[in-house]
Amino acid sequence: MFGGETSFAGSRIDRAAASGWQDVAGVKAEPLGVSMGRMSFCPSGDRGAPAALFGVAPGNRAHPPAPGQIVLSAELADSTGLAAGDRVDVLGHGLTVAGRGGASSYSHAPVAWLDIDDWRALEPGGGDRAATVLLLRETGHADLGAADRRLGTTTLAQGDAKSAIPSFSSENGSLQLMRGFLFAISALVIGAFFTVWTIQRRGDVAVLKALGASTGYLLRDALAQAVLVLLAGAGLGGAAAGSRGWRSGTGSRSWSRPPPPCSPSR
Repeated sequence: MFGGETSFAGSRIDRAAASGWQDVAGVKAEPLGVSMGRMSFCPSGDRGAPAALFGVAPGNRAHPPAPGQIVLSAELADSTGLAAGDRVDVLGHGLTVAGRGGASSYSHAPVAWLDIDDWRALEPGGGDRAATVLLLRETGHADLGAADRRLGTTTLAQGDAKSAIPSFSSENGSLQLMRGFLFAISALVIGAFFTVWTIQRRGDVAVLKALGASTGYLLRDALAQAVLVLLAGAGLGGAAAGSRGWRSGTGSRSWSRPPPPCSPSR
């Protein structure tokens, strides 16, 4: 659910809207804060890393830390070398690393989870802002459309929420365009291949025709051979790509924690 424009970058849920959704029958609403920031982990503040800051409420299924603490995604923990107990500075607020979560990223940045109240304190415009979005879980029959009209919000299905991530639409549009070109090029190559193949088999086709083969039989024979060749090619290509992907995913990798560039205060 998004306030106003269906974009995480421009979404804003004020306290009145958040409170209003809490009163909607058949729905459980959880606030989620989303913003981009920089996390510094040196006393001087000259070393740090960008992160997507997710403010979650207690009881959330993500990685809800206690107030004053922050949980790092696996990528963020590995790249910074921070561990539980280290102190970090996020937009001028000191937090203690509570641990590490799973592999998570948002808009190409690693994620860090913090308490929703701490996230609100980080917001420069703080004030009446309760969250970026609300996570809705239906517990009964709820009139979501009526609630949207009353509270001035827009509810999206979970599968459509990714379209609200900044740059997703443009990146997905480019990807779909490339896929379309690939299908068009594949169709041209396949058509050209079977055209040349048919021309080369003109003699065989003429002999079969002279022996009494019908046009329908010759057409079915050509199509059957084309289908067999396409299936064989697709199967071999899929097997090769799957095998390469499996080897890449299960291959031995050496990971080591980088030496800390400074000694964070504890």
